[in-house]
Amino acid sequence: MTRAAFAGSQRYAIAWNGDTTSSWEHLRLTIPLNLGMGLSGMPVTGCDIGGFWEDTTPELLVRFTQLGALLPFCRNHSALGTVHQEPWSFGEPHTSLCRSAIGWRYRLLPYLISLAHAASTLGLPVMRPLCWLDPTDATLVACDHQFLLGDAVLVAPVLTEGATHHQVQLPPGEWFDMENDEVHSGPTIADFSVTLASMPLFARSGTIIPQAAILSSTGEIPREPLTLHVYLTHPGQVATLTWWDDDDTPDTLQEKRFMQYQITATWQGAEIVVRGEHLDGQMPWRYPGMRIQLHLPAHVAPQLPLFTNANGPFTLHWHAV
Repeated sequence: MTRAAFAGSQRYAIAWNGDTTSSWEHLRLTIPLNLGMGLSGMPVTGCDIGGFWEDTTPELLVRFTQLGALLPFCRNHSALGTVHQEPWSFGEPHTSLCRSAIGWRYRLLPYLISLAHAASTLGLPVMRPLCWLDPTDATLVACDHQFLLGDAVLVAPVLTEGATHHQVQLPPGEWFDMENDEVHSGPTIADFSVTLASMPLFARSGTIIPQAAILSSTGEIPREPLTLHVYLTHPGQVATLTWWDDDDTPDTLQEKRFMQYQITATWQGAEIVVRGEHLDGQMPWRYPGMRIQLHLPAHVAPQLPLFTNANGPFTLHWHAV
């Protein structure tokens, strides 16, 4: 881990943003700084959650944690002599709000692992600017207060003190609120009522996002199935995911201790077909099965898990009603 590097260091090191202050200004600066690092070839970066110098506040710590939990590199860190800023330092309700934000990171770890693999093999940043979806849109180019995780998840953190309303820039397409499945159409600027608990996340229609259950540590054995969240809004749409998982050891590739799957979901007329194809790797399946969760417009059908107990290639057919 480094905060100063030379050309080529991105192959071996992650980077943090140096000694920021516990301030709303540096919270807001975190997004353009880490977007720039990713676009410059250093994909795994992050800030000192809570800020390094000076004393954080309960509200600022929660907002730093909500943002920092979804940066490629996640760490809470501060200087000697400053107020303690561990997630539990200010008591309730702030402890639970920080726990909820960190829970999102655990849930999205299967997705983040795939993005990290794509960064190492294809050079694609984990954290991407909104203009990644449309480089010709000047509004998206100018947006530096939100970001994408891969192509599927839009992160729109609340970055102002005492906020009760929050404006979100939605790129072209349709976006599912990941808390309630409400669908919003872009391009637009949408206004949302927010509280300190609000952590606005949106899933792009036409994508598949793998999620796992929340654990106390990545060293734990998963006790629940992996869930593939499939987001579709209209017939004729196709969603794809190249999902990578490995055992996180230096000789993963040489020993084939990984697995790579191609997942495809196709809405064909009144039927949605989800297929999973094993592409490579010999690592045993680490989850007790797999669950498919379809996310569709509210008028189509109840949003219920459709498939469990998959440990290899599979095909699922579902009839829309």
